[in-house]
Amino acid sequence: MTKLIRIHLLFLLALVVAAPAPSQAPGGVDILLGKARSLEARGRIDLAADNWRKILLVNPNQTEAIAGLARVAKENGQIDEERSYLDRLRKINPRDPQIAAIEKMRVFTPEERSRLDEAGRLAMQHKFDDAMRIYHQVLGDQLPPPGRWAQPFYETEAASTGGKEKAISQLRELCAHNPNQEAYRMWLASLLTYDPKTRMEGLKMFESIRDPGVAEQARAPWRQALLWEKQNLDVLAPMEAYLQRYTDPDLQPIVAALHTKQQQNIADADKAAAFKALRNKDAATAAARFSEVLRKSPNDANATIGLAYARLDQKRFSEALSLFDRARTLAPQRQDAREGYDTARFSLALEHGADAQRQNQSDAAIAAYQEALTLRPLDKAALLGIANALVKQRKFGEAETKFQQVLKQAPNNADAIAGLGFVRLNESKFDEAAQLFAQAHKLDPARKDVDQGYHNAQFWGIMNRAALALKQNHSKEAVAAYQQAL
Repeated sequence: MTKLIRIHLLFLLALVVAAPAPSQAPGGVDILLGKARSLEARGRIDLAADNWRKILLVNPNQTEAIAGLARVAKENGQIDEERSYLDRLRKINPRDPQIAAIEKMRVFTPEERSRLDEAGRLAMQHKFDDAMRIYHQVLGDQLPPPGRWAQPFYETEAASTGGKEKAISQLRELCAHNPNQEAYRMWLASLLTYDPKTRMEGLKMFESIRDPGVAEQARAPWRQALLWEKQNLDVLAPMEAYLQRYTDPDLQPIVAALHTKQQQNIADADKAAAFKALRNKDAATAAARFSEVLRKSPNDANATIGLAYARLDQKRFSEALSLFDRARTLAPQRQDAREGYDTARFSLALEHGADAQRQNQSDAAIAAYQEALTLRPLDKAALLGIANALVKQRKFGEAETKFQQVLKQAPNNADAIAGLGFVRLNESKFDEAAQLFAQAHKLDPARKDVDQGYHNAQFWGIMNRAALALKQNHSKEAVAAYQQAL
């Protein structure tokens, strides 16, 4: 028999050892505290008390749990139990502000409870001012104690005439004094989201709620506030925060649309800055910004055209032509793309002509300048390019025609006058050449080739006169001319 008793005792001991105790980890206590706060705020004081008791099994000196049970005892009229809990609080911390709060705590009579319930019914009928009259009759100037009537009171006050700001102010103070009570934060967040001016603050407050019970209550008002702002790009981050916590397929397309809008806004800002740089002749900055836009949006016609014009300013005509060609494909109706394409093509032709001339490839130069003239038939630079190439080919008559075409447009064009001077020099019309070079020198004194041409024309003009005098047996005149040439 004794052996049997020992076996039973060992079995019971094993059960006690194996039985799960409330979590002793700080996180476990915090979870229980959060549940208790949420339950008390919803008026489920009985369930809140269960959580506080579990906490005290783990930590007998947890003051929030002791204070919660003291409130329960006071509300239930258990004076001795209330006094016991208050004594425990004083022993732990005589200055604990919860002690005074519990001592001042209002306990409603059955009649007052009935009237508060009536106020709640009136509020549900949207008779907010009538409901507030009852609240004031029962509470006077006091705010409601924690529990089932607190949330309806603040919601009703906010909906009553002129009561919104007062309710928000009271809830702000309540949150400040009770930073761990997330239910108060949820009530305040809900009220803040009703006003577009404070909606973003309310959304941020919803994000800060972590207690599962309160978070589930916050879900509906949080979601509604997000939907009110679904066109607002500023709501993208709050909406993503919401979706990290709750599954909501209906919000996913809204987030995607906001992301697209965000990228578009960034691109628009980059393009605006790029076009400003382009107007300020800062082609390098403009090109960098347009390139960044195109890296993200390769088919952006505005950025393509902008980069093309930046390349034009940088005299990178081949790149500009390619970009304008792409822009014409992306936006066939854009006149600036068509005009830019022609400008790039024209500039590239001039560049090819100049390169060919430097390499003494006159035929290639003429072909390039002719292409430029197909785009701008009267362009002076292209006409001069062809004329100079013809001079090198000693096709002086054709060259003169081109120079004259330029002078018809611009009678004081120094390049055309000088070019015509070289034509006359090569035609041995030295006096006329000298006059043309002198005229060109006045227009462009810095040109050394004009000075050299002028001296050559003078020299050969004198030499020509000397030879003619000698041929006519005018020896003195010939000698004088040769001396002048020397």
